[in-house]
Amino acid sequence: MTKKRVFSIHEREDVKSIVALRRAGAARWRLEEWLDLSGEETPPRSVARAMAGESQSVTWLLKNHDVQLNSASLPHLKHKETERAVAGWVAREEKGEPDQFFTAWRELRAGRKAGDAATRDMILMYARQDVVQPPLDAAAAWDVKPGRMLPAYMALDAFFRLAGPGTEESKVWNVVFVGRTTNFLCVASEDSLLMTRPLPGDLSGGQDPAEYADRLTTEVTRSQLFARQSAGSPEVERIIVCGDAQLAPMLVERLAGAQDTPVQHWDLATHFDVGDHAFTADGYLPLAAAALAGEPVGMNLLKEPRRGLLGAKAKRRILATSVALAVTITPLLWFAGTTITSIHETYLSDARLQLRRSQGEAREAEDVYKTYRRHMERRDLMNAHAACVHDLDRLLLELAGLTPARVTFRDLQIVEGEEGMMLSIIGESRADTAERAQQAFLDFKAALDASGFLIRRGEPRLLEIDRPEEQQTRVKRVVFSLDYGLAPSVEAREGRG
Repeated sequence: MTKKRVFSIHEREDVKSIVALRRAGAARWRLEEWLDLSGEETPPRSVARAMAGESQSVTWLLKNHDVQLNSASLPHLKHKETERAVAGWVAREEKGEPDQFFTAWRELRAGRKAGDAATRDMILMYARQDVVQPPLDAAAAWDVKPGRMLPAYMALDAFFRLAGPGTEESKVWNVVFVGRTTNFLCVASEDSLLMTRPLPGDLSGGQDPAEYADRLTTEVTRSQLFARQSAGSPEVERIIVCGDAQLAPMLVERLAGAQDTPVQHWDLATHFDVGDHAFTADGYLPLAAAALAGEPVGMNLLKEPRRGLLGAKAKRRILATSVALAVTITPLLWFAGTTITSIHETYLSDARLQLRRSQGEAREAEDVYKTYRRHMERRDLMNAHAACVHDLDRLLLELAGLTPARVTFRDLQIVEGEEGMMLSIIGESRADTAERAQQAFLDFKAALDASGFLIRRGEPRLLEIDRPEEQQTRVKRVVFSLDYGLAPSVEAREGRG
């Protein structure tokens, strides 16, 4: 196989780790080095030289929470104008300046509605400059310029497209990663990663994996509802679970019994020969990031350099040949000079005409962008008004439709708080067994969370659950208290489009 090594760099607490791989076969890599550098420690000169020699062989892995993924509808513009439009959108959304962010984007083509030619749906990935620049400065101190900078979720998405189970069976899939400290899921389509969502950690510290798998099952199942509310309203057709060797198969089994979407286990260990190096499941993420060197990725926070068509050896051969031919070519130079002068005049004339056309197109693009900005400002004004509009009659009707038969209300209040109008619910669910009473409460809470007119504010303030051995002579119950913010009315949301 190739002698070329590929690298990833990632930080955890005060340690920088460098991972070096070498391809060992189709969709398989061998771990060459895993270096943990503390403080101001620098890598060995041989490793630094290898990373500096080929920037596309180095991927810097960022923490998921430092990089945002969002969707937007933007007008059709040329590449440079799209860059400015994306930078402006991010700056407005994050209340900053365009030069404070590193951005990347991807256009969604699947599911585009016919006749909707004015705008295009796009997925945007961005991070603040104070997240991206320090790693670049640290790498520069080693004379290294990374070619890629990705969050862990983008690295996993790209590695799945490179080496995972074939995507030809489905158009939309959900890759779930469960590790020791990093847990998340990625909903993606043929076009792009569409949505990522963190998953809860194991509060038992590994003491109760079955209970933790049940919690993850609930969250992954609920993510199907969130996915349908993202760009293009995708329907997940397959779930792939990877990561921890014990927890991932357990989660696959529970997901298969909890919903109808096909589920399968993806064993990342089959792709990496790590020898006797010990690491947790989280270590598969930097391994996957290193394996991406030279492979296409959906989005990259760094501008990928243009690669030359010729290698160093080919350039040396051409130089030697040029010297040998110089003596032969000299008598032809005079004739060639007169011919080239004529060609240059024709070329310059055509170039001036094209320049005038390009300047006109640039002015048209600028006018389109200014019009777009005015529309965005008008939309913001409408949003500010719509955020205060609520249709309380319809809200109560929809709330009644979401309430299971086993759930009754003790108190229901709509009050105005610091974050706007709030719905406060105190109620109880009753059933002949404690398990059914708890399930009725969970179904009610899931229905409220998935609704489009309520926004959950924290966890339940009150939650009293009858134990199975108590109250032998009467029904079991769960008493609860929930707080939700009110979203704008249906008419207001439609007016915001």
